[in-house]
Amino acid sequence: MLINYYLGMAIICTAWIIFLIVFYALWKRIVPKKQSLGAGIGFFAGIGLSVFLFFALPNVYVASGNKEYKKYISFGGGSYTLQNGSKVSVDVPFHTCGVINDTPGNLVLQKVVYGKGVYDGSVKDQLIKPGQQVHSAKGETRVEHFFDEAPQDHTVSGKGRESVVELWLRTEEDYGGFEKSSTENALDELRRLLNTTPASEEEDTTGE
Repeated sequence: MLINYYLGMAIICTAWIIFLIVFYALWKRIVPKKQSLGAGIGFFAGIGLSVFLFFALPNVYVASGNKEYKKYISFGGGSYTLQNGSKVSVDVPFHTCGVINDTPGNLVLQKVVYGKGVYDGSVKDQLIKPGQQVHSAKGETRVEHFFDEAPQDHTVSGKGRESVVELWLRTEEDYGGFEKSSTENALDELRRLLNTTPASEEEDTTGE
């Protein structure tokens, strides 16, 4: 189920307050002389629950057209109904974020890399076709930049980290065209070779 991001934050804060009240009430009945201890336990238990929910529940971004988007929190998956009436199954793994393209054009989830880190092939920009959902790599829990909100030229890496990856959601047109995959490039090269006549088989059209 997708819930508006700010409503989701309100639910998390409410859960914290409920924990505080419940622990206080229970402790008051069990140990009448130490209500403050029960309130303290409820306070920190509520913080623990809130922090867990904040990091465990994935962020889901829905691009709705005209370079606009909405932000949701995913509670246990579910589905999202697109503007054309069809549904997209929401499946965003733990410690990632998801993007749903509810626009008629292609979008790109671009990875802006800062620092000196060396990245493997898993760090690639992602093409998002209309009606499609993608999710980021593990550890990339939110989109920092949207459409015309260009990222800064540089950022400061966290302590002890050599590099940082920030996600930028933009249209394919603004991105400049999405590059073909290695498989598509290999097929194009094979077609080129099949359509090329070897030089040795060409007729000699030169005269004496």
